[in-house]
Amino acid sequence: VDDGLVKSTDIITVFVDTTINIKEEEKTTTLNKEFIYKLPYQTGYQYNPINSPTNLRISSLGEIHWIPLPTQVDENIIEIDINTGSQINRHRLNVYVNAPPVISYRPADKEQITQGDTFVFIYQSFDLNTTPTLDWELEFRNAYLEEKMSLSETGEFKVITDSLLDNQDYTIKLSDGFDTTNFFGTLYINSTPKIISVPPDYLILGDTLIYQIEVQDLNKEKPFSSQHLSTSSNIIHYTLLESPKNTTLDTTGLLTWVPEPNQLGSHSFDIEIGDSLTSLKHEFSLFVNDKPNIISVDSLSI
Repeated sequence: VDDGLVKSTDIITVFVDTTINIKEEEKTTTLNKEFIYKLPYQTGYQYNPINSPTNLRISSLGEIHWIPLPTQVDENIIEIDINTGSQINRHRLNVYVNAPPVISYRPADKEQITQGDTFVFIYQSFDLNTTPTLDWELEFRNAYLEEKMSLSETGEFKVITDSLLDNQDYTIKLSDGFDTTNFFGTLYINSTPKIISVPPDYLILGDTLIYQIEVQDLNKEKPFSSQHLSTSSNIIHYTLLESPKNTTLDTTGLLTWVPEPNQLGSHSFDIEIGDSLTSLKHEFSLFVNDKPNIISVDSLSI
């Protein structure tokens, strides 16, 4: 050290210890979820990141906190030197950041189809990882669906509905070996209602039309309803679109009408019948006739 007038010299000897204890571990974490790892800790330990992501932090108690970003998927090497005061231990973590697979193309969670048709849909997937191994899996609640529902290795979902009715729940799973993505779907197989009653076509003035519309519907459950609720039963709706004056139609499909003297002749009835998904028209004509009366005087002369 020289201040321009006086010089002072000293000798410092430094011993460089090249022996570093290295502990290596393999870890797996998930994208966008916090990775927490506890390093060895004692009072006085000092932690020095040698190689680590920029958004990784180490607490004073030796706890690693890291939320992996999309740019940090796949392999990441984290190296941290732990100075114990007497030696330096290097902790190396080989962390694989896995991005959960995404079902990127799928049907609506509630789909409906007419009984007898075949439902076919090809699912598509996406994964941020470089070399993911993706597997499709199909799960359903009822065992009899095994012969009716199928899912190929390429994601083709197929349902044969010839003997199925009502709500059929299923789950599509996409796994990459680390994380699994689930899609919960319901397919409602609808049977189109049919009118099995025959309406009258003739009515005498003074009589009352009482016509019970009978509809056959094989469905028992309301579309996309829970089987455990009392309101889950399938309901047929009746709507009167066209009819003579004073016609009534109740919720059970009972049609009543009392013709007035000025309503003689032919009259049209138009009724819409639906089951929440499909509807059909019930159209018929009714002729109101007045009985002929003999109005001549009841007399006879010979």
